[in-house]
Amino acid sequence: MSVRERAGDQGIGPSIRPLVLRSVGVEGVACIPDPVFRSNLAAIAELARLHKFPSVGDAGFFCAGGLFALGPNYVAMAKRSTSFEDRILKGTAPGDLPAEQATEFKLFLNLKTAKELGITIPATIFARANEVIE
Repeated sequence: MSVRERAGDQGIGPSIRPLVLRSVGVEGVACIPDPVFRSNLAAIAELARLHKFPSVGDAGFFCAGGLFALGPNYVAMAKRSTSFEDRILKGTAPGDLPAEQATEFKLFLNLKTAKELGITIPATIFARANEVIE
């Protein structure tokens, strides 16, 4: 994995230089949930598509045009949180509640982007997708 640092207010474009990135073995773009990336999701997704890099991120990145996303099912997490709220309202100290991690995840596929990149999504992956852009 190669991490590129972005400096200044030049936008995200200068960080994605396809020839340089490919020369050091970069084969795709992973957009992590971060304030800088969050404010540039559409630009990152567009640059990845223009330069034919497969891309992955969270649901917001997927909606901005990323190839795919895998992330927690926030609806399931919200439903689960109600049991914690109930226990707190009944007198349990928040510090006495166990920490939990997400157990349900959603897979998002952007077939429009896949087609632009010349990528065929295997039927087994397509069948598991929770949301698809065609």
